[in-house]
Amino acid sequence: MPPIRPTMSFAALGILFAVAAQAETRSFTGSKLRIHNLIGRATVVAGSGPGFQVDIARGGKDGAELEIVTEKDGDTEVLRLRYKGDRFVYPALGFGSNSTISINADGTFGGSNILNRKTVKVSGGGSGTEAWADLKIQVPKDAGLKLYNAIGRVNAEDVTGDLDIDTASGDVEVRGVTGDIGVDVGSGDVEIAGSTGNVGVDTGSGDVILSDLQSGQVDADTGSGDVDGHRITCDQLSVDTGSGDIAIEDIKVNQIACDTGSGSILVSIRGDLDGGNFDTGSGDVTLEVGPDLGASLDIETGSGSIDIDTPHDASRVRRDEFRGTVGDGKGTVVIETGSGDVLVTSAH
Repeated sequence: MPPIRPTMSFAALGILFAVAAQAETRSFTGSKLRIHNLIGRATVVAGSGPGFQVDIARGGKDGAELEIVTEKDGDTEVLRLRYKGDRFVYPALGFGSNSTISINADGTFGGSNILNRKTVKVSGGGSGTEAWADLKIQVPKDAGLKLYNAIGRVNAEDVTGDLDIDTASGDVEVRGVTGDIGVDVGSGDVEIAGSTGNVGVDTGSGDVILSDLQSGQVDADTGSGDVDGHRITCDQLSVDTGSGDIAIEDIKVNQIACDTGSGSILVSIRGDLDGGNFDTGSGDVTLEVGPDLGASLDIETGSGSIDIDTPHDASRVRRDEFRGTVGDGKGTVVIETGSGDVLVTSAH
């Protein structure tokens, strides 16, 4: 008689896989939460309850090895995912892609603590531990979330509260947030739209898109990448890119500063402003102004033309220099380019 082999029905297999894929939930009662996750996607949404809720979906054939730790750090609750090993595979990164990051032994990273760190490598394919955790984070009203998500995309939408997002590699998209927003990305694009509150964006390499913002202060800094902005109302706007174009249109600000090492600057301002500073090492500068602007103009270019195509009074005109005023002249606009043309024109 042949040996009896255990069998499992397709229905039973389906139940097994469903259980394996089922998210684990952690709940937090405080108003501040910090999360550390090395690999995976993170989705941040508004919660309906009084506290945070985090759904954790393990992924990869080694996902069961992840350790979920919860603790407190003063008045901040902490959730951290501990990954075993120093080489990891995350197919969503894309075959041939890889990223390295320094983490602490307890699974945390970021911040100023640099002692006892180890370097881990995450690749889109090859050998290594195949494990990640996708997170769905529900944020209660008026709470604060600090999210360290090293490798993976982050999406946040319709949250009322402060968000501080830090990722080494991955795009970040934030929409419909009421509260202060901070985003720090090593490599990846950042888009923030339809939000109210102070905004700070810093990316080493990647484009930044800002639209439909109402804020006291907006800061955008990218080492390499373009910055595009549309329909922004704020007190202070600062944009800095090492290499990349800046295009900011339909904005109302009191103070604005745009600086690029290499790239063009296009700014379209509605209304008046107190001060504007525009500087590019190599590239053209175009400033579109409305009839309400009143400011002195101080323009210099190392190599390029200067064209003032809006009603103005000139006090000094040279090939590489212009001094004059538009409107009542109460504000101050300074434009400098090492190599490139300057155009000040009426907005259409």
